[in-house]
Amino acid sequence: MIRRIALRYWSDVSPNALKLMLALMFLAFLTMGVSGVTGVLYVLRLGLGTEFLGMYNFAGSLGHLCTPLPASFLVRFLGLKRSMFLGVVVVIVGFWLTASVEFIPREAWTAYLLGSQFLTSCGFSIFLVNCTPAVMAVTDDQNRSKTYGMYSATRNFGALVGMLAGGMLPALMARQLQLALDDPAPFRLALMASTLSALVSLFVLVRYRETEGPQTTQNTPSWSTFPFFPVVLSLLTVVLSQGAVAVCYSFCNAYMDVELNLSPQFIGSLGAFGQLCAVVVPLAVPQLRKRLDNATVMVLVSLGGALMLVPFIATDHWLGAGFGRTGIMSMAAIWMPVAQMYQMELVPVAWRPTAYAMFSMSLSVNYGLVSFFGGYIISAWGFPFLFLASCLTTLLGCLILVVVIRNPIMRPQFIRQGSGAD
Repeated sequence: MIRRIALRYWSDVSPNALKLMLALMFLAFLTMGVSGVTGVLYVLRLGLGTEFLGMYNFAGSLGHLCTPLPASFLVRFLGLKRSMFLGVVVVIVGFWLTASVEFIPREAWTAYLLGSQFLTSCGFSIFLVNCTPAVMAVTDDQNRSKTYGMYSATRNFGALVGMLAGGMLPALMARQLQLALDDPAPFRLALMASTLSALVSLFVLVRYRETEGPQTTQNTPSWSTFPFFPVVLSLLTVVLSQGAVAVCYSFCNAYMDVELNLSPQFIGSLGAFGQLCAVVVPLAVPQLRKRLDNATVMVLVSLGGALMLVPFIATDHWLGAGFGRTGIMSMAAIWMPVAQMYQMELVPVAWRPTAYAMFSMSLSVNYGLVSFFGGYIISAWGFPFLFLASCLTTLLGCLILVVVIRNPIMRPQFIRQGSGAD
């Protein structure tokens, strides 16, 4: 019976969409899972401090900020498939460069790590900018909510497994090498071994057929057809309403390591539990969409993310941190597919890669500001002050979002089939 229900649920999802989900899942294992745990703890083990960690995260955000717009035009020359393939290759190179930092002179570590983190995020951004419109191209109004919910769920499942691996692999390497967990070597080896998952993404992309996707070789349409004002307003709300998510992904692991003194395995397990919830909750997106429009859902889950920062402010116990982090990750898992659908439906099909590039850039501005100033705020006033500031900023963003979405020009205009029917 369960098998019948599962088959019915997946029955109207395009095989090409499923391949894209798999490619994203294995890449998220590396970039959102292993990197978020092992990568952060590796940087801390190098003795570079929380201020540098803020700059390190900022370099990643800068890569996501600089890359999307050029990547959206790159697709017109390479096509979706080759562009995504290129993105995965760049991610692999960036990870190996990060893991090799100890083999160069120490005085060059700072610049080298910032560069490798920038390169890694560029690769992931190239992939995402082309993957999201590719999924849109093989959905229609009947299965779009389901497909994007599953798209978010598979990405978060990859991150879930990656967080578990990111917590366990360094401990396993340390036991094999008889090293302590304050030594960077186990974390370096775990980063290197984890890049195998990106090779699986490449294999899946080889089997992806671009024939169902949008015509990426068409001439560039006129900028006069691009809905600037609605897109810019939507991006403003993204920057302001996602502060809780940005601070959680940038500094939660560091907070648990530095302030709560939790082990890498326990940090990875807490992150994995939150990610497990983030795998399940996007599957409720179709039901939410039957009762609420995309904009209303965005407001509610952004508000929920802000409230989930309260446990970080009010307590210094791992239960509060675990509960707050799980709530934020769950809210983000619902917000992402809903925000993607909302923005894709604001623009015609020819401009969707560019619009999503701008969407990705706005997220990067948000993460970049939090990362850049977060490290200095922690050094000056501590983690609780940073969480409080992010909570208040997110509440302000929710208020602005409520005002913006009431404007008639913010109503989706291109809701029909993604393959060009609009």
